[in-house]
Amino acid sequence: MTSPLLRAIIITGALPGLSSCDRTPPPSPAPPPAPASSSAAPAPTPPTPPPDAPPIVVGSVTFEKPRLSITAAHSESQVRGSFPFKITGPSAVRITDIRAYCSCLSVNTSDGRREYQPGQSGTIDAVFDLGSFEGEIEKSIGVTTDSSPAGETQLTLAVTIPLLYEAVPPTLKWSVGDAPDPKEIRIRILGDQPIRITNTVSSRDQMLASAREVTPGREYIITLTPQSTAEPMLGMLRVETDAPWERYRKKLLFFNVARPQPATPATPP
Repeated sequence: MTSPLLRAIIITGALPGLSSCDRTPPPSPAPPPAPASSSAAPAPTPPTPPPDAPPIVVGSVTFEKPRLSITAAHSESQVRGSFPFKITGPSAVRITDIRAYCSCLSVNTSDGRREYQPGQSGTIDAVFDLGSFEGEIEKSIGVTTDSSPAGETQLTLAVTIPLLYEAVPPTLKWSVGDAPDPKEIRIRILGDQPIRITNTVSSRDQMLASAREVTPGREYIITLTPQSTAEPMLGMLRVETDAPWERYRKKLLFFNVARPQPATPATPP
């Protein structure tokens, strides 16, 4: 049975990968890589994000950029993307639905209209609230028109949110019955601006936490010490900082004391 604390973590989206926004349909496959040249192989280059998709025609509507890639700055709390389209058929088109598959995403036409005449152009605007997201995020937008023979057309907003903190490891683990020895998490500041840890708050009184500065504004060591490992325990550590941006003023880390998994019996020959 899921503990009340774990249910709270899941509901609030504090655990990575568990969020109310995880209703996004499976993303379309990434385009295949370009074939290698027959000439001498070039020097290796760092991986790059997939390019924005070419235009697609759905019924009487041409979507010029069905996939849009954006990189957010640390200072931003939301990003905006625009998906232009044009009516290329002989008849007027009515947009019957624009659907966002995440509460963190709001979508509408830029002018609020839903009906367009032949030859007219429009834009579907998307505003993505970054919240506590990090890394590579893709969100889908479903557009339905009265000229869509196959129903909903999927647009994709791909957002790169650079990490500001690197925590290694992000979770500390003990087994029930272990010695209650301290364990450490190393936190590095990845941005250009120095950031200091101002406080650490454990969700469990039985787990003591402290922070030690290694390099001012750049690197810290968090030490967690369980007062006992006699019983299972699951919790969070809130690391508070003086970051100039509200969304980065806390970093969540995790800890648990779990019962050892029973050994798997050997398979007879």
